[in-house]
Amino acid sequence: MKHILTIIILLGFIQAFGQTEWAPIGAKWHVSQREGMMPPNEGYVLWEVTKDTTIQNKLVREIKKTYFHSNGQDTSYLKSEYTYEENGIVYILKDNQFHMLYNFNSVVGDKWTIYGKDSICELFCCDNNPNPNNGTVIVDSIKTVVINDITLKAIYTSPDSLSPWHYDGVIIEKIGCLWNMLPQAINCAVDVLPENGVLRCYKDSDIEFRSKYPDYSNYDCNRLINYTSSVVIDDENTVIFPNPANEYINISTANTTNGNIGKYYEIIDIQGSILMRKPISNKIYVGNLNRGVYFLKLNINKKPYFYKFIKK
Repeated sequence: MKHILTIIILLGFIQAFGQTEWAPIGAKWHVSQREGMMPPNEGYVLWEVTKDTTIQNKLVREIKKTYFHSNGQDTSYLKSEYTYEENGIVYILKDNQFHMLYNFNSVVGDKWTIYGKDSICELFCCDNNPNPNNGTVIVDSIKTVVINDITLKAIYTSPDSLSPWHYDGVIIEKIGCLWNMLPQAINCAVDVLPENGVLRCYKDSDIEFRSKYPDYSNYDCNRLINYTSSVVIDDENTVIFPNPANEYINISTANTTNGNIGKYYEIIDIQGSILMRKPISNKIYVGNLNRGVYFLKLNINKKPYFYKFIKK
């Protein structure tokens, strides 16, 4: 009886985690593409699995990438990705070799050797590393998530002490990393743009997933954020302080005397999402923001101005 019960439990576990094909034909990822920091315009890249093909005697999936620019007019076709899964391990083609991307058979404490390539950060962050393209991450914890009644693993990793590459967020089985699909370089300057960004949405014939950060559940996956090229970034008559800020930022401006500073201010994160919109005040509370880089948007003389500040 004990053996029968064990078999039933194992069958249930296999059923729970066994229906998780990686990159099925027709699968789509909408990935944010930041276009500069001043101001933080944002388009997106559509990753779409289009067909099977054979590379180095491996049957792989081709993922075409189409970049929709924030201006709503330009479209670029980026280099395709080629990937396959074997025994729970996902591989991706880089520099004419297949490298491990994700290992969904991991247990806590496992280490992955990852390959960082095709990122502009490589030019800035890995100069002193003897093997700048290779990194190592450690599996810190594994949880489960349920999406459309399908149970999936959620893997949390951290970089090894000397690794120049890491994953920016949680990795979900069938979907991938929620913040940058590919490994990213560590310790890059804030203003260096990543090759790929936050996952907005994922969809295939089995599941549909929307990211919670930024809150893409509130708008379409293909949203474009564009502040026209005529936008002035700041106004010399207006100063915000302290910067970096902890609890409050103050606005000192000569424009308040004639009522031309506008009625509202907005706090915008580096992904272009509006986090706060409130009536204008000379003292703005920012203590509830996470540490990072943000923009304060003011409308002065009916024109938008952006002030970059750091929340400590």
